Amino acid sequence: MPPTCLARRFVAGLVFSSALAAQSLETVRPAAVAPGALLRLGGHGLADSTVVRFTALGPGDTLLEREQHVVAADESSVRVVVPAFADAGDAPLSPWGWVSLPGAPPQPLFLMEGTAGHVRVAGAGSQLSDGSRLTVSFDPLGGPPTPGNAQFTLALSGAPQRKPALVLAGPPAGAPWARVGDAALGLDLAATFVVAGSCVTDDDGAASLQLPVPAASGLTIAAMWAVLKPCGRLAFSDTLVATL
Repeated sequence: MPPTCLARRFVAGLVFSSALAAQSLETVRPAAVAPGALLRLGGHGLADSTVVRFTALGPGDTLLEREQHVVAADESSVRVVVPAFADAGDAPLSPWGWVSLPGAPPQPLFLMEGTAGHVRVAGAGSQLSDGSRLTVSFDPLGGPPTPGNAQFTLALSGAPQRKPALVLAGPPAGAPWARVGDAALGLDLAATFVVAGSCVTDDDGAASLQLPVPAASGLTIAAMWAVLKPCGRLAFSDTLVATL
């Protein structure tokens, strides 16, 4: 469900009012998030940022807004935890939302909370030496994991730079999740799974792979990343789970 006319007018107003702002918000990673995810915002003039606003579509074409205090900020980046809209009232009726900083135009964001449980995250990613965790996501421009979506692109962030990365896909695991170090595996590695693709992470520790979704319904599938760490051991992301 794309943004409504009301939402478009809201975004247009914010862009117009902040055209001359000193702050700029240019990148959002990951761009598809579940509640509790650590969101990384990149741009310029962000060192004084204290609050991030999340906006989604609610009942009756209303706009739901939640403000979160930042975890950390410097001149070029902000880190903030994604809120759960339902904890303070209504849950989003659409996954298409926005994230913004005071004085900077909003950026689009895919909120998994707005999929009514069809797209979610399970488990927990490995923690690396800088405190970040491997995080699974997908590129909203390629569309969510829906039956027959040939443009679906799985994404990874928070990984070591220039390291081999594999995508593992198969059935999701039930609780309690198996653990490897401090990672909790949301993919059932005891069942049949496949290596769906491989690549190398970039200079920002990110990666993406286009993975066509099967043209079937009634299935629940899961995918996660495995990345080679500098020490030679594997680290794992959390797991994207989609009900088709």
